[in-house]
Amino acid sequence: MNKKALILAPFFNLESSINRPRFIAEVLAHIVPVDVVTTNFNHLQKVRKKSIKFEVPYKVIYLNTLSYKDNKTITRFFSHILFSLSAFMFFIKNRKDYNVVYVSVPFNLLAFLIFRFCNNKKIIDIIDIWPDVLPIPKNLNIFGYPFMWFWKLLFKKACANADIMITVSEHFYQEGMKYFKKRGDNARCFYIGAPPLPEFQCKKEDILTIIYVGNIGYIYDFETLLDVLSDNIFVNKFQLFIVGDGDRKEWLLEELTKRKIKFKYFGVIYDSHMLGGILKSCHIGFNGYKRAVSATFSYKASTYLSAGLPLLNSMQGDLYKLIKQNKLGYNYKSENYSNLKAIIKKIDEKQLNKFSRNCKNFFKTELESSVLKRRLLEFLRKNL
Repeated sequence: MNKKALILAPFFNLESSINRPRFIAEVLAHIVPVDVVTTNFNHLQKVRKKSIKFEVPYKVIYLNTLSYKDNKTITRFFSHILFSLSAFMFFIKNRKDYNVVYVSVPFNLLAFLIFRFCNNKKIIDIIDIWPDVLPIPKNLNIFGYPFMWFWKLLFKKACANADIMITVSEHFYQEGMKYFKKRGDNARCFYIGAPPLPEFQCKKEDILTIIYVGNIGYIYDFETLLDVLSDNIFVNKFQLFIVGDGDRKEWLLEELTKRKIKFKYFGVIYDSHMLGGILKSCHIGFNGYKRAVSATFSYKASTYLSAGLPLLNSMQGDLYKLIKQNKLGYNYKSENYSNLKAIIKKIDEKQLNKFSRNCKNFFKTELESSVLKRRLLEFLRKNL
């Protein structure tokens, strides 16, 4: 190839070692020079991105978009549209420079526009499917049906016009294949990978410690977890560690304090040594989602498994099956207090140690970055 690859990814993050578009950029850079176009706004921390110098084998271009303070505001919606249009105009202006274009969805509008007017080799990466995975109230779904239908239509058209399809779960693969028109060997699921944590010994906390890593948002089942942990039978027996930020951070910390649940809040951490030390001092990772959410594999799951942490999970689909088949932790029914209480009540360190060994083996063979990079590189070379 004499030209370059263009990666269009709104949720690109240089600081996170498990960011999917960053992972793709590193793999594509082994085949062809890569440019990454992303937003100048950090969607997790709700701040403008700082100019940070990283030694990476690709160029990163930041486009201006609207900032917003809450994921549930209309400003967020307009911010996403503005970036989609800006990224599309960037592509139109520079399309002669590229012969490979990668777009991560969401955003459906961006993927639709790029693939509709692109003659280059087109790669779609299904990380989430909007509006399917969003916890939209049922009454809003009914009254907003025409809009929801059109929103999903953009996703369908993007899949239909793509040349190569990759997904973060088998569930998303099956959904994408309903609309993908190429041969089946042009599409494959690659789970979200993570690098191995630095090797060091770390003492476990004295009491059973549940850790939550990631966005502190509305789609996560914190209410059920807090209701269970504030039960009298669990007082002084469990504690919660929190790494991350989000719309519900203040609410979560206030509730933990009010309910007298032991906890430690660490903020956002990207440093692998610091994060690894925290993870390895804990006993189990929380991956609880509300029932309305249909995502099937999460960034936080890869993070927990990289530390050999069993999962306390309510996410349906791939992860639910993997946990059950490989004994990687405990599945519970979303927003079901009695079910979660019964599971937490029977947790013991001996069983956790068995699960932990399984988690380490599964991570090493299925999720370690070097393993996935090798498989993805082989797949892309074959199809590009």
